[in-house]
Amino acid sequence: MAAGTYFHNPSSYVVERPTYGPAEVPDHAIELDVDVAAELGALAYAGPEPEGGPWISLSDSPHPEAELYQDLGSGYRFPADAVIPLGLVREAVLEFRRSGGRRPTCVEWQPADGF
Repeated sequence: MAAGTYFHNPSSYVVERPTYGPAEVPDHAIELDVDVAAELGALAYAGPEPEGGPWISLSDSPHPEAELYQDLGSGYRFPADAVIPLGLVREAVLEFRRSGGRRPTCVEWQPADGF
């Protein structure tokens, strides 16, 4: 057995939603990375809606200085135009939970290369 560290982005799921496969993987998720000091964050979403994704947040004010990761394990960064205010990240996560795991509407979205 090999030991090591693997980093994962914080993820949210709604446990009442359907799962699939023998591992019972949720059919939806929202993932995020934040920079609390800069008050910035970014989101990724995948779900079962007709346009289920994957999607990442979209900002009309890109932040090229932000170092936020879409995948902490691989070091794959969110693009600068996915970075949004931290308050909006919080609002989106709350909407995700309240809506039963649907893609939040309080955030603009753009197609993502992966999830």
